[in-house]
Amino acid sequence: MVGTWQFLLTRTSLLLCVVVVYWVLLSALDGLRQQRHDLRHQLNAIRGLAGEDNHPLNQYIDSLLHDIPVAPRTYCEKQAVNAIVSHYAAQFTDRCGRGTGNTSPASGTTSA
Repeated sequence: MVGTWQFLLTRTSLLLCVVVVYWVLLSALDGLRQQRHDLRHQLNAIRGLAGEDNHPLNQYIDSLLHDIPVAPRTYCEKQAVNAIVSHYAAQFTDRCGRGTGNTSPASGTTSA
């Protein structure tokens, strides 16, 4: 059964479907990154137009900007490795805080 042409054709078709789905997901991810980038710039422009007199609007825009996830940094060209490293880097950043001082990856501590 495994050596038949029907089995090989089925497996080849399945592999092709996986490649197409992977390509579609990568394309969608690139579009999402661009939209997130554009939204962040548009919100900053709106904040600039609002001026400093409109504190409720500025607070609302700041909360929106805070909720937009930051695109992961590229640590490695291999996407699977980069995804894993980005995951642990995000955990490190969440535990140590952002902008709270110097971070030491070796010790996992922060200093002010």
